[in-house]
Amino acid sequence: HQISNVEPDCLAWHPASTADLFVGSRDSRILRISLPELAVRETGASGDTQVIRSLTFSPDGTLLATVTGEAVRIQQTASLNAPDPMVIRHQQAPHGAVFSKDNGKLLTWGNDGVVQVWNRVGEKQRWELHGQIRHKAAVSSATFNADGSLFASASSDGTAAVWETRSCLAAGPRLIHTLAGIGVREVQQVRFGPDGRSVLTSTSN
Repeated sequence: HQISNVEPDCLAWHPASTADLFVGSRDSRILRISLPELAVRETGASGDTQVIRSLTFSPDGTLLATVTGEAVRIQQTASLNAPDPMVIRHQQAPHGAVFSKDNGKLLTWGNDGVVQVWNRVGEKQRWELHGQIRHKAAVSSATFNADGSLFASASSDGTAAVWETRSCLAAGPRLIHTLAGIGVREVQQVRFGPDGRSVLTSTSN
């Protein structure tokens, strides 16, 4: 089966429904598609003309983070055309976004080497900046551990780092540990293990 007149750049399954596929298309549209018939149920706009880099859901499926070359937009999944999405910008192009498992925290990161930590305020899509950290080069990946108490970041500066989420104050999150390999040019991905303390990285040498 094929969906006509759609050139997808990224795909994401709705976590609460295997019948809902979300597609970020090359013409800056977000499409909600029903399976298995591949019918377009709803179409929304990403908010700018930049390529949609990724679509990421909150674990409960109520929120969608759309990352483009310009901004990260947080919106309710109940309607792709709901007014006034939360718009998060970095000094340079953002790379990604991820929610914590309790849906109450958000990480965004980008080419500026910055990871921003956001806290959800109330039940609506209002988010407040809780703190941020900075690498010496672009951030390629970031993630929370299972309980959201820690987050890890990976960068093209050749390092990955683990930070304490709850210590985000004016000085920024507290650095727990830095991982740096000999001869590593870029750390491309970082993930926590099931214990929430061990860290796995993939690198480019």
